Amino acid sequence: MSHRAWTRITLAAVMSLAALTGCESDDEGLTPPGTELSFGESARVTRSEDAGTMSLKVVDVVQGTTADLATIDADDGRTPYYLKVEVTPESGARPIELDEYLGLWADGVSLTHLSVVADFAPCQEGPISVDELDAPQDACLVYLADEGAPTPDTVYFDNHDDYSAFDGNAVSWKRPA
Repeated sequence: MSHRAWTRITLAAVMSLAALTGCESDDEGLTPPGTELSFGESARVTRSEDAGTMSLKVVDVVQGTTADLATIDADDGRTPYYLKVEVTPESGARPIELDEYLGLWADGVSLTHLSVVADFAPCQEGPISVDELDAPQDACLVYLADEGAPTPDTVYFDNHDDYSAFDGNAVSWKRPA
């Protein structure tokens, strides 16, 4: 191979590499699957395939009362817990339904999510708007624990793809002891 041909190949390779490294991917800076965080720490994660990215911070889990549930005719003896999170949509076109991604667990057992569509003062649920990207939004989800169940200690993010609880790759937040 001539010196001139070698120079052209090398130059083409360097230009290709420069073009690739200059492109910013939506995947840059994502929290690795399987990461364990503490309440108050943020994770940057992908939603379902091609649905965009978001940052999530688990703020707290607050125990409610059966009297709270009576206001929406949902009192069946179980204890409500309110999962409070901060969500910052970064990309994507459809609203974020957090119950598709988040689960609350107590001692290795998944609590039941209660979808509340009525006005519910202790914890108002609803989709996260993507109209204002990069704007943090507070959100709340209602979960139910059987009577006598341990206090919830873990929140899992599972997008049924890269972050999967079944594969042990979900991002999790642990309540401080």
